Amino acid sequence: VIQYHFATNRWELPIEVEFPLGQLYSNTSYPEGWNLNHRPWITGHTYQSYGYEHRLGQMIFVGQEKHAFYYDPLAGDWVGRAEKPKGMVYDSAYYTLTICRAGPFGLVCWTQSGKLFHFDAEAKDWIEIPLTGEKLPGSVVDNSTLTYDQELKRLLFFRKDYGDKTGYDGQIHSVDMTSKTVKKLSPAGMAAAKGISYLCQLRYDPDHDLVLCGCTLPPAADGFRRTPAYDCAKNRWVSLKIGGADPSGKQGRNVSLGLIHDTRRGLFWAVDTKSEVFVLRLDAKTADVQPLSD
Repeated sequence: VIQYHFATNRWELPIEVEFPLGQLYSNTSYPEGWNLNHRPWITGHTYQSYGYEHRLGQMIFVGQEKHAFYYDPLAGDWVGRAEKPKGMVYDSAYYTLTICRAGPFGLVCWTQSGKLFHFDAEAKDWIEIPLTGEKLPGSVVDNSTLTYDQELKRLLFFRKDYGDKTGYDGQIHSVDMTSKTVKKLSPAGMAAAKGISYLCQLRYDPDHDLVLCGCTLPPAADGFRRTPAYDCAKNRWVSLKIGGADPSGKQGRNVSLGLIHDTRRGLFWAVDTKSEVFVLRLDAKTADVQPLSD
């Protein structure tokens, strides 16, 4: 685990990198369990199978088949593990177990079968959330994500079938965190949302009540790539004109992108596979918000 320090703009590697013998670099066949130092073997693909649990002050990694592991950023090391519930136990779990922090509710985890689990920090256990309403689809490798809508206290789910030949249909599912009801939102501009090329990094911005997409749209006539976003209040897809260095790259899709929203500072932070750090202070009033259309 590498840690980025905001105050000093520096990366830190608290412990030396460890690899299983004979499997460097065999990405998806790492052994289960942990090594002689009680640190888990973690594949090169971790996707979204980890999250910071603020009540514990620890990061939880669920990407192994049978166990969840706990990392203490202050200690700079792994501090324990626990068995996962049956619904979160399956082969190659790191591909699709998708974690999100749902505000005061703490961490939630979305599975490939469309189940939803909540982390009980006091019991240190994952508890399945019984859902009603529409059928919640399952998560799909790096073609899906979820984020927490702070204004309406709901989870928003974005996904498409796997593969570059399959386009996004623009549909969004929501789960009300009070009633636990699943609902299709069918936002305006769904047809044009096929231009959204990467669904792994979509993050809610409480300052503007929108979800920013971690990708850009195909270039317009002037060659500029606008950034898609979901307008929560108006239930519509929109696009923004955002300048500066673009972590999505020249093709508008960076599969190694990581994106978070920093509520305390009112910033978006992004990082790429080279550990370059990008910062965005979004101002929707000057970003030329336009409805997404064909």
